[in-house]
Amino acid sequence: MACTLDVSKASADDWKDILTSFVHAHGKLDGVVYTAGIALQTPLQYFDMEAAHRVMDTNFWGAITCLQIAAKKRYSNDGASYVWFSSVSGHTGARGDAAYAASKAALRIAAASFAHDVSRRRQRINTISPGWIQTPMIEHSPVALDPVKKARAEERYLLGLGTPQDVAGMVLFLLSDRARWITGTDIVVDGGCMASV
Repeated sequence: MACTLDVSKASADDWKDILTSFVHAHGKLDGVVYTAGIALQTPLQYFDMEAAHRVMDTNFWGAITCLQIAAKKRYSNDGASYVWFSSVSGHTGARGDAAYAASKAALRIAAASFAHDVSRRRQRINTISPGWIQTPMIEHSPVALDPVKKARAEERYLLGLGTPQDVAGMVLFLLSDRARWITGTDIVVDGGCMASV
């Protein structure tokens, strides 16, 4: 069985099935990275509750369901590390992004709370808040498709826009034993964006 899962629709039972299959094939988990996220515009004037629920279900509730199952002894080793992707939007908000920003802010606070629960097995959970990372999701966003808005956004990044490689090092660090004394915290990796706000 292939270890793939549509996290936007996955139930707790789906997570159990996929993790059971993974553990059977590869052994217990030492680390889990939850990067799933969708960004749908939700400005107040045209607030779309259905879109907001889709964002929260994928970005926030999906992460919690994954952690709830993965943190069980049958799926993970003591000392395992969990990394969730928050966002600078979860710190600052952005026009029209209420649901997305709320979902990312919620991840930071939930991780700080769950750090208490997973510490019983010396496990850790942290979040990373990236800035604008050039991925297919961002490349098709309204800001990226508007040259004027994109140029204005780029001006806020002191070190330019980021790439997945710019964030990967922090993910690997948080998964590693070098971060064994770090839990319940958020690390901003944003090319200086928040410094210029």
